[in-house]
Amino acid sequence: MLQTDRANGLIPFIFIMTLGTTSTCAFDPLGELGPICQKEGIWVHIDSAYAGSFMLCPEYRYIGNGLKYVDSFNMNAHKTLQINFDCSPMWFKDGLHALRYFELNPLYLKYDHQSSAYDYRLKSTKHALLQHLQIALGRRFRSLKIWFVLRKVGVTGLQKHLRNSVHLAEYFEELLREDGLFELFVPRLLGLNSTNEMNELLNHRLDEDRRIHLVASAVHGTYFLRLVICSPLTTRQDVAYAYSVIKEVTEEILKDSRLLETPN
Repeated sequence: MLQTDRANGLIPFIFIMTLGTTSTCAFDPLGELGPICQKEGIWVHIDSAYAGSFMLCPEYRYIGNGLKYVDSFNMNAHKTLQINFDCSPMWFKDGLHALRYFELNPLYLKYDHQSSAYDYRLKSTKHALLQHLQIALGRRFRSLKIWFVLRKVGVTGLQKHLRNSVHLAEYFEELLREDGLFELFVPRLLGLNSTNEMNELLNHRLDEDRRIHLVASAVHGTYFLRLVICSPLTTRQDVAYAYSVIKEVTEEILKDSRLLETPN
């Protein structure tokens, strides 16, 4: 790919990979591609929208194999960390890269006690602002809700929540496999389940039924439904209930289709 781009007169400067996509929790081979990018001097950015938060748990940190090659990393805290939408933290290996482009010092942002706040641009200092590490200004202050969750729930509480989400997803997977009515589109990964052969009609029927709500997706032309467990209030009973509703509505669809196929 790099040779082809250069042969076409292009200059490869950034390589974006995924670690745990939203639809299927898919992973790019960071451990294999990272060294190549490092050797070629190419910036590596990681989109870990769904799976990134699971690296809070030591047993799931293997999904981040190769992070030493990463220059920037982004994930959605609102998906699994009990933080309301929207909240997408981003990390830089070297924060000065962000500072060079986000730094803003207009006169209307000056105030008398500006030197009393920490300057995170420098390793050892007692001065300046966080404003230079983001594009916030008039935008909402998302960092505050992360602070509240960390203070209220804590790392241990978030780890417990993430592990419980995985256990509940495993339980839903067991229900699917034992029944035999459905097929897993991809193997269960972390707290995400996807079922194949569940067409658009099932999705519409479930929406009309209004007892549960699933989100659809499509990969390589295959339409499937996703069951994602992220609420701290979800229980095994909730998962069992959701499955019973899915099965009930599916059987109704199958029954209707058989009636249509029956000759008069």
